[in-house]
Amino acid sequence: MSTNNSENAQNPVGVSGIPATKAILYSLSLVMRYVASGFIGLMVYTFLFWSDVCKSKNLDFLSNPWFLIILAASLGLITYSVHKAFLDSYFHAMHLKTLLTKKRFHVTEPFKKRMLEGYRAFNATKKIQYEDLIKSKMKIRFSVKSQGFLIGMSDDPKIVRLKQQLRERYDMLTFTYCTLYQSTATLLFFLLSKLILHETFPKAEVLKVVILFLIIVFLFFSIFKYDRRLCKREIWVISEFGLNLPEKTNDQNQENEEFTQ
Repeated sequence: MSTNNSENAQNPVGVSGIPATKAILYSLSLVMRYVASGFIGLMVYTFLFWSDVCKSKNLDFLSNPWFLIILAASLGLITYSVHKAFLDSYFHAMHLKTLLTKKRFHVTEPFKKRMLEGYRAFNATKKIQYEDLIKSKMKIRFSVKSQGFLIGMSDDPKIVRLKQQLRERYDMLTFTYCTLYQSTATLLFFLLSKLILHETFPKAEVLKVVILFLIIVFLFFSIFKYDRRLCKREIWVISEFGLNLPEKTNDQNQENEEFTQ
């Protein structure tokens, strides 16, 4: 009993603190992935339209913190949904194809085999060569995602930890993409509103536009480099930890063909 008390004294957090910390970090990653960009968008809007907000007398509802929280969260969710539905697959496939078709980029034989295995996982009746597979951005992404699902089913602690680290980095990438969309859309709205209303640009507002434009350019190139680096890491994961599927029998192939029809 005294031994347990001494251990608890040395470790005040205790074992129960580890799951709690993980839960907090997981919650923060969810916030960053889904809604945090909305708060950035609201900050950018306030930064550009601050003089208009101060002059207006009909914006008392903006002083309500709950309204601002709900508005920012809604903007974040909408931006995230648009990114995942339309843009994420395009950017991901573009970076993968650029890397895999580069002559200087070394691709291992295990990776080639596992890419074909990833494609065969859900297209068992369609035979394809690696050289033909990498000609299509969507086929490349399909194979990579298929391998990701297969690797994700592994109970190996190393793979589980590796997937968690990749997921955290992709959450950051998603947040940065959504922040770029919010900032760009707000800047365009600001410029269009000034042009439509034929308003002049004071020097202070010109400076704001220039600062925001430079930030957007910096974000764009940072995202480009970061996304490319994550794709390289994803290719390495498939090369080292990708799974090979067992050969299917003719009956199984026939069942898959009937299922996909």
